Amino acid sequence: GVFRAEVEGELIYRALENVVRNAVKYTAEHSRISVSCEATAERLKICVTDQGPGVRRDELERIFQPFSRGNEAVPRGGYGLGLAITRQAIERHGGRVHASLPDAGGLAITLELPRKPTSYGSADDQA
Repeated sequence: GVFRAEVEGELIYRALENVVRNAVKYTAEHSRISVSCEATAERLKICVTDQGPGVRRDELERIFQPFSRGNEAVPRGGYGLGLAITRQAIERHGGRVHASLPDAGGLAITLELPRKPTSYGSADDQA
């Protein structure tokens, strides 16, 4: 089915692109990343899973901060601004982003977007 929501297309596109690019960068050689979508009446849930080294459980939150990187991350540069931008864009649409460690290893990033997002910048409209 088609999932329709009012979003800033460019922002959401970039948010998703950053997560996928990150997964491609960190996944193990000759492995694959998986992207799954699940839409309910209220929200769209997108999960991107890689088969990379993952991060330590206590760093799951830190990867969303600008320029952070796990202590034992692969030395190919940190997460940069990618996931920070992703979280900002999704939260601006009333959604949320979180990371988890799948049993099979790697890292999973889940993005959730409400079907009827809270309008961003609504405070300005009353000005």
